[in-house]
Amino acid sequence: MVVQRTLGTVLKRHRQQIQQQWTRELSQHAAAFRGGAARSEQERQAGQFLDCLVPAVESSAIDDIDAPGWKDTRDFLDELSRQRALAGFASDDTARFIFSLKRPVFDALRVQASGGRAPTRSRAPSRGNAEQLADDVWDASMLLDRLGLYTILAFQKSREEVIHRQQQELLELPAHPAAQAEGPLLRSLDLTGVIAL
Repeated sequence: MVVQRTLGTVLKRHRQQIQQQWTRELSQHAAAFRGGAARSEQERQAGQFLDCLVPAVESSAIDDIDAPGWKDTRDFLDELSRQRALAGFASDDTARFIFSLKRPVFDALRVQASGGRAPTRSRAPSRGNAEQLADDVWDASMLLDRLGLYTILAFQKSREEVIHRQQQELLELPAHPAAQAEGPLLRSLDLTGVIAL
């Protein structure tokens, strides 16, 4: 598949620029929500994700992220989602990790289509290259959308596991000593946190 080959080549050839631009994008978004990951953590996570993404793009169909070649990528996103669920992030903050990769990848695809240099009016892609660029950007966008949606689902699953664990811990709490005394005292604590008398 030509698009897959193009995307894999671009990810490898422009990896450093993609990762730097992506980390800047992540940093800009981190200021908008509480508990944003530190820049060094964002750089580490971005590097690890690219370490998983490049081989997956090169070896597997980009329209089937459930294929075996995407296992490392899915595992990384599962763990990232779990860590962020535990840290109190929202699902959109977690998905933004993937969606913010779009601009750096699109920019790298444009550079590739312009002969390896930043495109200008005088170095715009030819009509054939422009059509190929449009196809490449569309396919990259679809891939990143699939990975972003996967991340949201992984986050929701992790968050549900956290809630279930917390519910179990509440059920295992011993009764408060005052609840055993005579009179209208604390009788029970339901799972919503409302005190019933």
